Parts: sequence; structure tokens; C-alpha cells
Amino acid sequence: MSERIGIFALSSGFDPARFEAGLDVLRDLGFEPVVDAGIFDRSGYLAGPDAARLDRLNRLLDRDDVPTLMAARGGYGVHRLLPHLDYARLARRTLIGFSDLTALHLALFARAGAPFIHGPVVTQLCDLPEVDRQALADRIRHPNRPVTLAGAPGFADASSPREAAEGVLIGGCLALVAGLVGTPYAAFPERTILMLEEVGEAPYRVDRMLTQLELAGAPGRVVGVALGGLTRCDAARDGEPDGLEVARERIAGWRVPLVTGLPVGHGTRNHPVPLGRRARLDPTAGTLEVGLC
Repeated sequence: MSERIGIFALSSGFDPARFEAGLDVLRDLGFEPVVDAGIFDRSGYLAGPDAARLDRLNRLLDRDDVPTLMAARGGYGVHRLLPHLDYARLARRTLIGFSDLTALHLALFARAGAPFIHGPVVTQLCDLPEVDRQALADRIRHPNRPVTLAGAPGFADASSPREAAEGVLIGGCLALVAGLVGTPYAAFPERTILMLEEVGEAPYRVDRMLTQLELAGAPGRVVGVALGGLTRCDAARDGEPDGLEVARERIAGWRVPLVTGLPVGHGTRNHPVPLGRRARLDPTAGTLEVGLC
């Protein structure tokens, strides 16, 4: 019998055709998607009213035969539900998502210390290469297996640390991380390796969000930064920096190891990564190892 995966929608509505294509990918990988008929509901830019989105999730949590829960899409909407989620029950499941689901990861870690798989949503699956699809299947079947991601040495400037750093991997979409700082739904361990990615933000907004993290005291707890894709964070005019250049400049002042170009985010790659686990960031090799004992 195929392992069942419960599909939930706490965020925005989605294109039914892309959703069905993603379900076909899951079936091809040997999984049986469990989908509530109400998942196609709409309420403005949300996948149904708050109460309905929460109720559909709780119905999945009521089932003992659905060990893994995967988001249909990101967008926006999780923030509105954070005070009402059952974190104890969520912590007993394998949860998968990214983008807006960064808020769920941060809240789950803050409230229950539980891990979360930063990985594709259903509507992204049809765009990903086979290597990421197979990695997702392997991660679902072996959620505690260590993984090493290859990026690029990320020296922000000549004085950037070259030594590897170890800590707990936390993060996701930069806008969501910055937006939850200072709330009860974001907790950063004393030694945090911060993984960040972003999409469609102007470089000055990348600057603003990283500066917000700095003003909130993040450099005092962050021992390394792992950057995934900064997709469509392009320079507005010739001679101005793009999102990656801004990130390097802002993170340089944190004086922590930096790795860039990891295959995670809103672009053509989104390799699943277990968050809330111990990790090692090597800025010289350009690698992120996750799942350390």
C-alpha cells in the first residue's frame, strides 16, 4: 500500500491544473495524496475562510493513517492562524512546505521544538527536476537521514570568517522570518545557522529585511548564514546592486560564515532540507550539512 500524504492549504488559493499535476508527481513517486474536497475553496486571496482552512488541517490531524502533511501552495495566510494551531499534534507529523509555510516552521519550532522539512509545495512539483523530486521521496521515507547541500563559498568580504560553524538550522523565506521577529512565534537558538531564500523582492527590500533582523539582534545568536535562491531580486537600474550583492553587504557586518547558491527556494531548484536540526556550514567548501547528531 502506498504511504498517504495529507495535503493542506493554510495559505493562498492555487491553480487547479498545477495542483493536479503536482498530485500526479506524488503518485508517480509512490505516494497516495489525501485531499479534502474543500481545499479548492476561495475567500479573496486565501484558500477559504480562516476557520475553514484550520478545520481542514485539523481533520487531517484527526487521522492516524496520514503521517506526512504537505502544503498545496504558499502565498499568504499562515500568520492569521498561528494562535489557533495545535502544535502538539503537528509536532507528531512530518510537515513539508516553504514560502508562507516558513511561518509554520518558525512557530512549530518556537512552540514545540519540532523539525520541519523546507521543501516543495504541491503546485511547485511539476517544475522541479527529477533529482529534487526523488530527494523529496527519500526525505519523506527517511526524515532523519543526514543531507549535504552544495552551494558556493560565500565570503562576504575579505574579513569574512573561513571557519566552519555548527548550530541549529532555522529559516526559510526572508520576508516571513523578518516578519515574525519579535513575536512569540519565532525563537532562534543561541547558535543558529540561518537559512534564507526570497523571491520577487527589490534589492532595497532585501536590505530592509536583513537590517530588520540585525536591529532585532539576530547577529548575536546567528553563527552562520546559508543563502538559497534570491529569485527575481534583480537590480532596479544599472549600477545598483542586486539582491545577492545586498545580502553579502549586510551579512558582512555580522562577521559570520556565509554560503550562497544553495539549491533551495522559489527558482528551478528546491531540494528538501530538514529545519530544526543540527547543521554544519562550511564557507570554504560551500556546503551545508544537516542532520548531525
